[in-house]
Amino acid sequence: MPGCRVTFQPTPVDDRALRHSVTDYVLDAVRAGRLSPGDRVHETSLAKALDVSLSPVRESLFRLADQGWLEHRPRRGFYVRIFTPAETQEIFTFRALLEGFAARSIAERWAGGMPEEDVAPKEELARLIAEGGHEALVNGRVAVGRVNARFHDCLIRLAGNALLRRSWALLGPAEWLLIPTWGDAPRDLTDAETADWVARHRRILALLEGGDPDAAARELEEHVREAGEGNLRRRFPHRTHIAATTQDIETLERGTVTTP
Repeated sequence: MPGCRVTFQPTPVDDRALRHSVTDYVLDAVRAGRLSPGDRVHETSLAKALDVSLSPVRESLFRLADQGWLEHRPRRGFYVRIFTPAETQEIFTFRALLEGFAARSIAERWAGGMPEEDVAPKEELARLIAEGGHEALVNGRVAVGRVNARFHDCLIRLAGNALLRRSWALLGPAEWLLIPTWGDAPRDLTDAETADWVARHRRILALLEGGDPDAAARELEEHVREAGEGNLRRRFPHRTHIAATTQDIETLERGTVTTP
């Protein structure tokens, strides 16, 4: 439960790539459900698990706090950030705006034929869809969540807009909200859930290739809105709707977000 003590285990042999990366180790613990919102990240336990001194651990934790992943409480330590319902709504509303714009940009560029430099990224998207389906069968929900985050990041990069990429980087902590296990103990995906994930992402790619900017943008926005609604239902059962409609996106563009 939030606030409980989490003891980090020594880094497994096959995870030696994380040995000197406190950041990756902490984020992996969150993705795997070993750290939950509100949990304290104990510097001493973490340093022991990674076999490093406290200095680099503290430096990394302060950096994570600056980036919004953790909360630093003076004289109390570091805690996994807890997203409020309003913050969650803002994140998904902003994501819908960014990803809809990315989809529109890609579809417009592909409407007259796919540029040669876009062939490899397009193939990467297709590979990620196949990889997600495979990971669901072999490694479960956490692995699919990682693939899902890579898919959406690839879309943003493919749009080829530097300002869009910088805006996307502001949502770094929101990666946790892309992971289906955020705040929950991981559970296996059902066959129906796996098939739905694959079908949805194939449909996104097909609309991009179809060169219809409006349809591609609508699909991405709806895709993100539904993800937000599911996240809110899991984390805040008494709040059952995220208002990420076109009106909300227009409101966000004007600089304000209305919380119902």
